[in-house]
Amino acid sequence: MEGNVPIRYLGSKSRVAATIAREVLNGHPTQVVDLFAGVGHLSSGFAMKCPVHSIDVSAFAAEILMWRIASGPRDPDQVAATIEPIYAEHQSLMSDAYAREREAEATFFASPSAAAFMEVEASFGSEPGETRCRLDGSLITSYFANSYFGVRQAIELDAIRCALSRARSEGRLTVDGEREGLIALLCAMTHLSNSPGHFAQWFAVEGRVSEVTKLWSRGVWTQWRRELHRMRPAGTVDWRRGNRVTRANSLELDVPLAGRPVMLADPPYTEAQYSRFYHVLETTTLYDYPECHHRGRYRSDRYKSPFSHRTGVIEAFRSLFDLTLRSNGELFVTYPECAMLHKAGSSIPDVAMEVGLRATRISTYELAHAAPGRGQARPKIVKEELWRVDAQSR
Repeated sequence: MEGNVPIRYLGSKSRVAATIAREVLNGHPTQVVDLFAGVGHLSSGFAMKCPVHSIDVSAFAAEILMWRIASGPRDPDQVAATIEPIYAEHQSLMSDAYAREREAEATFFASPSAAAFMEVEASFGSEPGETRCRLDGSLITSYFANSYFGVRQAIELDAIRCALSRARSEGRLTVDGEREGLIALLCAMTHLSNSPGHFAQWFAVEGRVSEVTKLWSRGVWTQWRRELHRMRPAGTVDWRRGNRVTRANSLELDVPLAGRPVMLADPPYTEAQYSRFYHVLETTTLYDYPECHHRGRYRSDRYKSPFSHRTGVIEAFRSLFDLTLRSNGELFVTYPECAMLHKAGSSIPDVAMEVGLRATRISTYELAHAAPGRGQARPKIVKEELWRVDAQSR
């Protein structure tokens, strides 16, 4: 009953979610607070067993969590049927607005080469970003066409995104319906992207022209419909109604935690910033035409976690444990044996002791960790530990 969100996502704990949930549930909590919930793999492990309050700082993750663990009844066919005519209308307007770029891409497809690709890029007449915007609802085309996605694909992505928003504003879709369609779109983007399973950078065309043309020839609407039907929320509607989702930085949490909370933390553990890998999903969710920079076209305001800095990780863990102390709660932390905290010369027991708590290791398991930004590099088998940090053990 954990559901399924078929999104390509680094650092997933889906294979050990049931194991971690079993350990946490040994204390018979009345609610579990998932402090770094991501796309909800660990939160979903508590389906039908315990209510969950899931927290994440990213807008796209919060939307996925809302649908996965807190949504009502669903009707994917109704979502698709409702937006299809709006989608077709917006796609037609976009195709006219970007006719020059569409023509250049058709030439690239007919005679694929790096030079033809550069002609597509030149056809835009400006740098990626808001300056490429030709009409309302062209964000993905303005920022990410001819890089992560082909021009036609970007137009179709914009058309779906805008059709969902318009259908909701006109009362033709519920909030849950719009959210379901958006999440299917985010999932489709991770499977269609010209990149190594994330959005830290897009693959250069040189040396792989045939792969790019094949990828950019794939239809967005078909992929979106596929993901829409592959998705499954966790648990039952009744279980999901008892859950809560908050978009917030858990280290700055001002949301009251009821009773003596049982919290679960799966914080970042390497120097890689997750916001760099998922900025395309964040921008698609917010649809706010941000300032962007670098070849990867990252948001200038993207969140950067102190857990990923050697100079900040110890203080980040102190803040996490201080939350445990202030709430008189119990905290479970899953963390690799040799990660950023250890590179900074400390450990979970050491930091817990500094703030007057005790950390107890309760299990160890092996996980395959992907190498972010390294293309097809083989995952590394890493030992992760599950710790219990208890405010009542002082």
